[in-house]
Amino acid sequence: MLTENKFSKYFVYAIGEIILVVIGILIALQINNWNEQNKSKKEEMKILNEIKISLARDLKYMSINLRSDSSSIRHLKIIKEQLQLEKPTIDSLNYFYQSLLFTNSVDITTGPYETLKSKGLDLISNDSLRNGIVYYYEQTSKYYIDKNFFLDKNFTVEYCTKLFNTVAFVSEQIIPNDYESLRKDMVFLNLLNTKMEEIRFKNRVLIDAKKEVQNLIDIIDVELKHNEN
Repeated sequence: MLTENKFSKYFVYAIGEIILVVIGILIALQINNWNEQNKSKKEEMKILNEIKISLARDLKYMSINLRSDSSSIRHLKIIKEQLQLEKPTIDSLNYFYQSLLFTNSVDITTGPYETLKSKGLDLISNDSLRNGIVYYYEQTSKYYIDKNFFLDKNFTVEYCTKLFNTVAFVSEQIIPNDYESLRKDMVFLNLLNTKMEEIRFKNRVLIDAKKEVQNLIDIIDVELKHNEN
């Protein structure tokens, strides 16, 4: 009986030790898991903040681009009006021809997004936000903002070389070689009309892109504030 009692005590003791070891392992695993989650969350917040900064930069340059394009359309309209109404050329007109030869572009900051891709898109825990970020960088910026909607620049420059004293982007005036002939040049007039439509289309795209970017910034702000608490 004594032997059986001792065995029972040792057995209970052994079971207790095993349970304590298991509990210790589970606690250690839980702490390690918590630490990894905390590390991952900090990394997520860091990359979201970097993406927010890059989006804000994109938004700024989109606004600048839209203002610049509005000026270009105004300049092209003045050129068209002067030519169609057979008005004599004016000195300021010679600065406006640059709007036909050169196109503003929007440079999207993709560095933070590339970093996110290298770390894994799943780092962003909010599904809706992750999908929105991916759509902006993989769809909007690639197939709309950076898409080549522009006239064939080589053709435009080559053709305008025959019409003007220069096609270089300089502060000097771009002067028609023969203003009277320019008024009757149907290819030039078509280039003028096409350029205006191109800029208008690009601006509509930019306006939609600005809304998309602002919405992403707002969602990121909510996510960042939520994780500050």
